[in-house]
Amino acid sequence: MAGASGLGTGPGAAGGDGDDSLYPIAVLIDKLRNEDVQLRLNSIKKLSTIALALGVERTRSELLPFLTDIIYDEDEVLLALAEQLGNFTGLVGGPDFAHCLLW
Repeated sequence: MAGASGLGTGPGAAGGDGDDSLYPIAVLIDKLRNEDVQLRLNSIKKLSTIALALGVERTRSELLPFLTDIIYDEDEVLLALAEQLGNFTGLVGGPDFAHCLLW
């Protein structure tokens, strides 16, 4: 699932260095693209876990652009995404980087 954002799937893809401990994160990222709304919702509800695993720099430079690229227009998905991103200030580096959330 490599795209403009650089996020990928598969063992080690989320870390880019073969770190199998990031495989569950890659699975969550992959589910964000799934056609099944429920799978997308479940993964969106775990966005903070993904962001914590990636760190603030990769969250800003990769996860947020990735979310912009794969966003679906389902109201339920958009609502869940808005609820999660409302708590993301600390996960993108604090108030100085909160503007990154306004895409």
